[in-house]
Amino acid sequence: MIKNGIIRISCLLGLLLPVLAYGQQTGRHSLKAQIISQSNMENLPYASIVIKSAADSSFVKGGMTDLHGKIQLKDIPAGHHLVLISLLGYQNKQVSWDTHTHQDLDLGKVQLIMSTAALSTVEVAAKKNLQSQSPEKLVFDVTQHISARGGTVLETMKALPGVTIDNEGNIVLRGSKNVQVLVDGRQSGITGFDRSGGLDQIPASAIEAIEIINNPSAKYNPDQMAGIINIKFKKDYKKGLNGQAGLTLGTRQKYNPSLSLNYRTGKVNLFAQADARWRKFVKIDKTVERTELTAGKPSRYIPQHYRSDNTQNEQIFKAGIDYFFNERNTLTFFTLYKHEFHRDMGKLNYDLLDANKVPQSGYKWNYNEPERNKAFDYALLYKHQFKQPGQTLHAELIYTSSEEDERFTFDKLLTTDFANFQRIRNERSALLEAEGTFNAKVSYLRPLGKGTLETGVNSIIRNISVDFAYDTLDLNTGIYGKVPDIGSFSRYTTQSYAVYGNYELKTTGYELEAGLRLEQFLANYRVDPSNPVYRSNSYDFLKPYPSVRYTKILPANNRLSVYYNYRINRPVLSDLRPYPKYDDPVNLKTGNPNLRPEFVHAVEIAWQKTFANSSITTSLYHKIREHIISPIAVLPETGTDNITAHVIPENINGGTNTGLELIYSTDLFPWWKLNVNGSTYLSRLHPFHLTNAYGQTISGTQEEIISYNAKMVSQFLLPAGFSLQAVAYYVGADLVPQGKSLDRFALDMGIEKQLFKNGKLSISATDLFKTLQFGSNINGTNFSLYSRDRYETRIIYAGYTHKF
Repeated sequence: MIKNGIIRISCLLGLLLPVLAYGQQTGRHSLKAQIISQSNMENLPYASIVIKSAADSSFVKGGMTDLHGKIQLKDIPAGHHLVLISLLGYQNKQVSWDTHTHQDLDLGKVQLIMSTAALSTVEVAAKKNLQSQSPEKLVFDVTQHISARGGTVLETMKALPGVTIDNEGNIVLRGSKNVQVLVDGRQSGITGFDRSGGLDQIPASAIEAIEIINNPSAKYNPDQMAGIINIKFKKDYKKGLNGQAGLTLGTRQKYNPSLSLNYRTGKVNLFAQADARWRKFVKIDKTVERTELTAGKPSRYIPQHYRSDNTQNEQIFKAGIDYFFNERNTLTFFTLYKHEFHRDMGKLNYDLLDANKVPQSGYKWNYNEPERNKAFDYALLYKHQFKQPGQTLHAELIYTSSEEDERFTFDKLLTTDFANFQRIRNERSALLEAEGTFNAKVSYLRPLGKGTLETGVNSIIRNISVDFAYDTLDLNTGIYGKVPDIGSFSRYTTQSYAVYGNYELKTTGYELEAGLRLEQFLANYRVDPSNPVYRSNSYDFLKPYPSVRYTKILPANNRLSVYYNYRINRPVLSDLRPYPKYDDPVNLKTGNPNLRPEFVHAVEIAWQKTFANSSITTSLYHKIREHIISPIAVLPETGTDNITAHVIPENINGGTNTGLELIYSTDLFPWWKLNVNGSTYLSRLHPFHLTNAYGQTISGTQEEIISYNAKMVSQFLLPAGFSLQAVAYYVGADLVPQGKSLDRFALDMGIEKQLFKNGKLSISATDLFKTLQFGSNINGTNFSLYSRDRYETRIIYAGYTHKF
């Protein structure tokens, strides 16, 4: 099977050779520059560069600087041009360029002068924009997110358009949890085993920006049904030694020191970064009302209260080197390490009440869960710039590893007189998971007579091991004994071999991007033969994944874009592992090795309008989902003292997701920046009927719900170097299997003061009014369940950062 896949992909690689051998094109030119502020020499991101014809002022090419203030425009036709550089709050700058005199224009560092007229009579500090948007992606500048100081990357994402965080800490993008999280544009071990995990373990202080790519092109791995979120770590290229140090303190013993260093000299650029967090917090404070039904009528009530206190420490280190052989060849090596340890101390109390709500018995669960997580990334990157502008070759070799070691022990106590409790049960488990991934990629980009073509090959090989042990205490002898016949290990190997091509054309009237990725995927799941339910299995398939974007450039700064993508959602480790994970003893998440991938067709229409000091973007999207991977809750027999639910993922028939999204950004005044975004979407799950591997029959009727969410980010530039930020967000009820989640609202605020020349002092608060609560209403077979979680959400931070 694997041999056949390699042979097929090897044949496909031959298709690249004619492209790589194709002769160089002529008659096209390029421009590059770095835009900085004259007042403090800092980089200016999101500055606009527009190239116009000197003859008739018609549009030729345009773009925006990145977070380092850099820009490179390629595929520019010959002629006499005018280059206009502009940024709100700065004076415009214009440069004349005749390609017959200078074929390729390198402006170097361009200094913009702050506009005194724009500041009016109020003295304010220059401030970067919080976010910028193009047809390809939305960029969110984390360094400007004052209200998230001291928090995690996950907490920072609450302000992002289209992004919500559910009660289990999962990222939900446009109503879907199936998000691919990249680190600096690549897959990383620090995001955990499940593509988007571990973000609550990454300090926001380590991050420079977050990018949202709702419609990825063919050059990306297609395993991202909802889209891609790319996390960009801090890095600089200034000459000499420079960096930033910071310390943030939070209520209830929360600490976050950080340090980043960069040293550039000659052909060498060295960089290093260290961030740490120590904190105590209330992870869960949940009340649950569960009702058991017989013949449709209540037969028993089970009120519950569940609280978990968490102690956590985490550290992230990144270090590397860029070596510039010459202006055309660069070699980069870096390593990234994450260590996290936490301990959950939990208590669960519940009573069993009869149909008349008369107490029959009461129970207490006390548990202790220490867990350690480690991850390493090793990356070797090579870049070659050909003589022709824009023609480049990239090669990457990346190895990532991650490990999770979870231990769980709990006691169960019983009372019948509600005065005296006796120990009736003690259990413990150990779960060790390890993953190693090898990723090799070569990509080649070249300008053609019209447009640019990128081709590449990509191979990803992943090996995962799971070892599990579970035993109970004999209360008479005091000796633990292993529970038989559940198995103790499982192994997973997946391989993907892909070849892709992506063509991009930009003209004065339209833009076109079209690509195709052809991928061979092979999976082999090996399960302990003593497991009584699941057996080893494997599968493979060869599939094309097309992507198309067409953007029409209309008069008066209007752009209309149409997108189509075909994507896949492959089962992740938590979906496959056939052993329970005890981080929530009431809802044991058990995987299903029989799962198969989910597929989705995604279509979107987007309109973007840019004004002098504002922009508006609205998007209408529709997704058709096939073989949906959905968690299904299975409860024990009614009438017993066992209340533990087993949540097992299954492939159900299908469904759709249709939504409308609006993003509006404006500078109402020179001292007030406002970002407002909102979305509404209709989620629909089709009826399903299945029998799981345990022989249980489960049915579901058609479910649908219209959900809403809205966010507003206000930034105020105040006198004397002060900045104030307020982030308000509302998330409406949403569809979950067998029910719905409840709506929620919160307000975060932060204030920052510029100190000295390079220092900043900040105070921030999350969920200022303690309104954020997670809840759900579930209606399953013979039961209903209402829950509300009031965990620790209001946290006040104070911090200081200093650049040098």
